[in-house]
Amino acid sequence: MSQQDENKPIYNLHSYTDKKQEAERNPDDILTWKKTNISSYLRGVFDGRGIVYYSETNEHILSIQHTNIERLEIYQKALQMLNINSFLYFPQLETESPELFIVGKANIYRFKEKIGYDNHEEADIFYNYWKKLDWED
Repeated sequence: MSQQDENKPIYNLHSYTDKKQEAERNPDDILTWKKTNISSYLRGVFDGRGIVYYSETNEHILSIQHTNIERLEIYQKALQMLNINSFLYFPQLETESPELFIVGKANIYRFKEKIGYDNHEEADIFYNYWKKLDWED
């Protein structure tokens, strides 16, 4: 890799695969990566596992659920490195999963700018439609 490519996001599939495997073995190592690589990794995490909610005032709320609270804490620290504030929800019931939330216009704006995400409004409409149905019929 040339000196000029060092600051670019991960674009090489082989390099990305190595980084992903490295992250699976030692999740804390993510915090030592360059910010561009952290952004790329978080983009993949949120595209794969992220949820976009809409509040009653039609503002976006980003969320990600994971059974491993330590992994969510690492994601939270990585977001903080990119100046994006988030908070963790610790479940009160055994049937719930821990969840990381990103709320607020400024945080959502920084997330879109530094990490990016696809906003699939039709998925949210579909989710809300099925949520309203009475499944006991």
